[in-house]
Amino acid sequence: MAELTKEQLLMSIIAGRGAAYLRGVNLSKLDLSNVGWLVEADLREANMMDVNLTNANLNGSVLRGANLRKANCMKANLENVDLQGAKLNVTNLQKANLRNSNLQSASLVGANLSEADLSGANLESTNFDGANLDRVNFEGANFGGAAHRDRIMKLSALLTDQENRVEEIDEYEVDAVEIVEMEDSEISGFFGRVNSIQLSDLLQMVCLSKSSFNLLIRHSQEEGKVHVLSGQIAHAQYENFQGEAALFKILEWPYGTFETHPPAEQRIVTIKKPWEHLLIEAVRRIDEMQAVTPPSDSETTVPNGYTGILKDIQLTDLIQMVCLSRADLLVSIQSKDERHGTIYVRSGRLEHALTNGNLQGEQALFEMLRWDHGRFETIPYEGSGTVSINKPWEHLLIEGMRQRDEDSLH
Repeated sequence: MAELTKEQLLMSIIAGRGAAYLRGVNLSKLDLSNVGWLVEADLREANMMDVNLTNANLNGSVLRGANLRKANCMKANLENVDLQGAKLNVTNLQKANLRNSNLQSASLVGANLSEADLSGANLESTNFDGANLDRVNFEGANFGGAAHRDRIMKLSALLTDQENRVEEIDEYEVDAVEIVEMEDSEISGFFGRVNSIQLSDLLQMVCLSKSSFNLLIRHSQEEGKVHVLSGQIAHAQYENFQGEAALFKILEWPYGTFETHPPAEQRIVTIKKPWEHLLIEAVRRIDEMQAVTPPSDSETTVPNGYTGILKDIQLTDLIQMVCLSRADLLVSIQSKDERHGTIYVRSGRLEHALTNGNLQGEQALFEMLRWDHGRFETIPYEGSGTVSINKPWEHLLIEGMRQRDEDSLH
């Protein structure tokens, strides 16, 4: 007699007993694709990590607090499903039917919801950070307030706007948005929004990539300018100050927003020292200043780092900047041909990577480094997650560039 699979055993136990009662059961890594016996099932607190639910029918099921991290729910029927508080981080929900589902307080960080139907769904306090919301149907959904609705729609617009409009958060107010128009012909690399980046790390990345940018930097009510020409800091201006004095003042600001603009035809040069020397000197001055006057309690509670839009950046430069910042960030990436990937960085270390082509770890990272054009967003990354990468980021970027160069020769 042939040995029953785990899936067949479950089905034989459940068959003929009405709605399945699987509360708290461990179903991780099972192949439940195309099953129909999970309709109205009780799956509260169930462990369904890495489970395959492709084309499965779970209509009316209860999955409150369930763990569906990295599950494959492509084209699954999740209509009227109760997913309140469920964990769906990095879950594939492409083309899934989530009509009238309850996703209140659920976590969908890094999930792929491309072309999913969320019409009539309850999305109050749902976390979509880093999720792929390309062509999602939100008609009639309950967002639980205008601010949450606007944030979700802005995340969706980052991926779906056919006119390549980029959203820029101004001074940490979610409702204060400036749209920057970008034509396809203007994009030679990747573009998108970065969050929680230190200004010194941003300047280092721009200089190392030999780029030319005019940076407009805002901090509270103050405004400064820094010009970078072919990887060298050439000019800075703040109020009546120019040159090094203006640059050092701007680098004292702990947070703010930035804009990147093409260099003007008329080049201004007021700084001639190497950028490395300038950034080291700026750090020394800040350390001396803080030793004399430590930050007050009110100063330590303000937003940390800078938010802004970067254009025409290579993924290697973006990853280097994120790692140098030593922040905990999730980088959501979409190529121009609609491939999607996510990179997790914790304290300056590449921790995990995956693509919607089911690659993980180093292979997922190397695959993304082959992409030429697209969009990205960096998002603060909280909580422990999968660790699939253990090598230094410097080694991985060198190896990724080597593999890409080899591919170009074939």
